[in-house]
Amino acid sequence: SSLVPVPSAIRNYKPNATDMRIFYDAGDRGCFCKLLRNWTICMGRECVEVPKQLAVSNQRLRVEGTLITTIGPADFIEYSDLLELQLDGNSLEVIEDGTFEGLFQLANLSISSNRLTSIGADAFRGLAGLQYLRLTKNRFLHLSDVIPSLVHLHALQSLILSHNAFGRVEP
Repeated sequence: SSLVPVPSAIRNYKPNATDMRIFYDAGDRGCFCKLLRNWTICMGRECVEVPKQLAVSNQRLRVEGTLITTIGPADFIEYSDLLELQLDGNSLEVIEDGTFEGLFQLANLSISSNRLTSIGADAFRGLAGLQYLRLTKNRFLHLSDVIPSLVHLHALQSLILSHNAFGRVEP
Protein backbone atom coordinates (compact mmCIF):
# COMPACT_ATOMS: atom_id res chain seq x y z
CA SER A 1 0.00 0.00 0.00
CA SER A 2 1.21 3.47 -0.87
CA LEU A 3 1.44 6.39 1.52
CA VAL A 4 0.68 8.75 -1.38
CA PRO A 5 -3.05 9.23 -1.95
CA VAL A 6 -4.21 7.88 -5.29
CA PRO A 7 -5.69 10.67 -7.46
CA SER A 8 -9.39 10.33 -8.22
CA ALA A 9 -8.63 10.06 -11.95
CA ILE A 10 -6.80 6.80 -11.26
CA ARG A 11 -9.27 5.51 -8.66
CA ASN A 12 -12.10 5.96 -11.18
CA TYR A 13 -10.18 4.74 -14.24
CA LYS A 14 -11.79 1.89 -16.18
CA PRO A 15 -9.55 0.33 -18.87
CA ASN A 16 -11.01 -0.21 -22.30
CA ALA A 17 -10.09 -2.52 -25.14
CA THR A 18 -7.66 -0.09 -26.81
CA ASP A 19 -5.60 0.60 -23.69
CA MET A 20 -2.24 -1.10 -23.61
CA ARG A 21 -1.12 -0.05 -20.16
CA ILE A 22 -1.08 2.73 -17.60
CA PHE A 23 2.53 3.62 -17.05
CA TYR A 24 2.78 6.86 -15.11
CA ASP A 25 1.30 7.99 -11.84
CA ALA A 26 2.72 11.22 -10.47
CA GLY A 27 1.18 10.67 -7.06
CA ASP A 28 0.62 14.04 -5.46
CA ARG A 29 0.76 15.79 -8.86
CA GLY A 30 -2.42 13.95 -9.82
CA CYS A 31 -1.45 12.98 -13.39
CA PHE A 32 -1.83 9.60 -14.93
CA CYS A 33 -0.81 8.56 -18.39
CA LYS A 34 -1.74 5.68 -20.62
CA LEU A 35 -0.21 4.37 -23.77
CA LEU A 36 -2.59 3.77 -26.65
CA ARG A 37 -1.63 2.53 -30.08
CA ASN A 38 -0.99 5.97 -31.61
CA TRP A 39 -0.86 8.32 -28.63
CA THR A 40 0.52 8.66 -25.15
CA ILE A 41 -2.23 10.42 -23.21
CA CYS A 42 -1.82 12.16 -19.85
CA MET A 43 -4.77 13.53 -17.91
CA GLY A 44 -6.22 14.21 -14.53
CA ARG A 45 -8.16 17.10 -13.01
CA GLU A 46 -5.62 17.05 -10.17
CA CYS A 47 -2.68 17.26 -12.62
CA VAL A 48 -0.90 20.63 -12.24
CA GLU A 49 2.25 20.18 -14.34
CA VAL A 50 3.40 18.33 -17.45
CA PRO A 51 4.55 14.81 -16.45
CA LYS A 52 8.31 14.39 -16.72
CA GLN A 53 10.46 11.46 -17.90
CA LEU A 54 7.82 9.57 -19.86
CA ALA A 55 8.91 7.11 -22.51
CA VAL A 56 6.80 8.35 -25.43
CA SER A 57 7.70 5.60 -27.89
CA ASN A 58 4.92 6.54 -30.35
CA GLN A 59 6.24 10.16 -30.57
CA ARG A 60 2.77 11.57 -29.95
CA LEU A 61 1.90 13.14 -26.61
CA ARG A 62 -1.53 14.43 -25.59
CA VAL A 63 -2.01 16.26 -22.29
CA GLU A 64 -5.70 16.97 -21.71
CA GLY A 65 -8.21 17.76 -19.01
CA THR A 66 -5.65 19.04 -16.51
CA LEU A 67 -5.29 22.08 -14.26
CA ILE A 68 -1.93 23.04 -15.78
CA THR A 69 -1.89 26.86 -16.03
CA THR A 70 1.70 27.55 -17.14
CA ILE A 71 4.15 25.69 -19.36
CA GLY A 72 7.82 26.51 -19.76
CA PRO A 73 11.13 25.25 -21.20
CA ALA A 74 11.68 22.64 -18.48
CA ASP A 75 8.38 20.92 -19.28
CA PHE A 76 9.38 19.45 -22.65
CA ILE A 77 13.15 19.01 -22.32
CA GLU A 78 12.78 15.21 -22.18
CA TYR A 79 10.58 15.03 -25.29
CA SER A 80 12.92 16.11 -28.09
CA ASP A 81 11.71 13.35 -30.45
CA LEU A 82 8.01 14.29 -30.45
CA LEU A 83 6.27 14.55 -33.83
CA GLU A 84 2.90 15.65 -32.46
CA LEU A 85 1.86 17.42 -29.26
CA GLN A 86 -1.69 18.22 -28.15
CA LEU A 87 -2.30 20.42 -25.14
CA ASP A 88 -6.09 20.65 -25.48
CA GLY A 89 -8.74 21.15 -22.82
CA ASN A 90 -6.45 22.29 -20.04
CA SER A 91 -6.31 25.50 -18.00
CA LEU A 92 -3.31 27.04 -19.81
CA GLU A 93 -2.94 30.79 -19.33
CA VAL A 94 0.81 31.25 -19.94
CA ILE A 95 3.29 29.81 -22.44
CA GLU A 96 6.75 30.97 -21.43
CA ASP A 97 9.35 32.03 -24.01
CA GLY A 98 11.35 29.06 -25.33
CA THR A 99 8.86 26.48 -24.05
CA PHE A 100 9.17 24.34 -27.18
CA GLU A 101 12.85 24.95 -27.93
CA GLY A 102 14.50 21.61 -28.65
CA LEU A 103 11.41 20.02 -30.22
CA PHE A 104 13.04 20.10 -33.66
CA GLN A 105 10.96 17.21 -35.06
CA LEU A 106 7.59 18.54 -33.91
CA ALA A 107 5.35 18.90 -36.97
CA ASN A 108 1.89 19.22 -35.40
CA LEU A 109 0.98 21.30 -32.33
CA SER A 110 -2.49 21.88 -30.92
CA ILE A 111 -3.13 24.20 -27.98
CA SER A 112 -6.91 24.51 -28.01
CA SER A 113 -9.69 24.94 -25.47
CA ASN A 114 -7.49 26.70 -22.95
CA ARG A 115 -7.46 30.16 -21.30
CA LEU A 116 -4.76 31.83 -23.40
CA THR A 117 -5.26 35.57 -24.02
CA SER A 118 -1.87 36.15 -25.69
CA ILE A 119 1.31 34.30 -26.66
CA GLY A 120 4.77 35.84 -26.25
CA ALA A 121 6.94 36.50 -29.29
CA ASP A 122 9.44 33.75 -28.41
CA ALA A 123 7.05 31.08 -27.14
CA PHE A 124 7.40 29.00 -30.33
CA ARG A 125 11.13 29.65 -30.82
CA GLY A 126 12.92 26.46 -31.91
CA LEU A 127 9.98 24.87 -33.73
CA ALA A 128 11.74 25.01 -37.10
CA GLY A 129 9.80 22.04 -38.53
CA LEU A 130 6.32 22.92 -37.26
CA GLN A 131 3.83 22.59 -40.11
CA TYR A 132 0.43 22.64 -38.39
CA LEU A 133 -0.61 24.84 -35.46
CA ARG A 134 -4.10 24.85 -33.96
CA LEU A 135 -5.00 27.56 -31.42
CA THR A 136 -8.80 27.24 -31.39
CA LYS A 137 -11.14 28.01 -28.52
CA ASN A 138 -8.83 30.21 -26.50
CA ARG A 139 -9.45 33.80 -25.35
CA PHE A 140 -7.62 35.80 -28.01
CA LEU A 141 -9.27 39.13 -28.82
CA HIS A 142 -6.82 40.54 -31.39
CA LEU A 143 -4.57 38.97 -34.01
CA SER A 144 -1.73 40.95 -32.43
CA ASP A 145 -2.11 38.65 -29.39
CA VAL A 146 -0.86 35.76 -31.57
CA ILE A 147 0.93 36.98 -34.72
CA PRO A 148 4.29 37.98 -33.11
CA SER A 149 4.72 34.39 -31.86
CA LEU A 150 4.51 33.03 -35.43
CA VAL A 151 7.63 34.80 -36.77
CA HIS A 152 9.92 31.83 -36.04
CA LEU A 153 7.63 29.28 -37.75
CA HIS A 154 9.13 29.22 -41.26
CA ALA A 155 7.73 25.76 -42.15
CA LEU A 156 4.17 26.56 -41.02
CA GLN A 157 1.58 25.46 -43.59
CA SER A 158 -1.63 25.60 -41.59
CA LEU A 159 -2.73 27.92 -38.78
CA ILE A 160 -6.18 27.45 -37.27
CA LEU A 161 -7.48 30.23 -35.00
CA SER A 162 -11.22 29.54 -35.14
CA HIS A 163 -13.56 30.01 -32.17
CA ASN A 164 -11.64 32.90 -30.65
CA ALA A 165 -13.30 36.25 -29.93
CA PHE A 166 -11.57 38.32 -32.61
CA GLY A 167 -13.53 41.56 -32.92
CA ARG A 168 -12.05 42.75 -36.20
CA VAL A 169 -8.91 42.28 -38.24
CA GLU A 170 -6.67 45.35 -38.40
CA PRO A 171 -4.61 46.15 -41.53
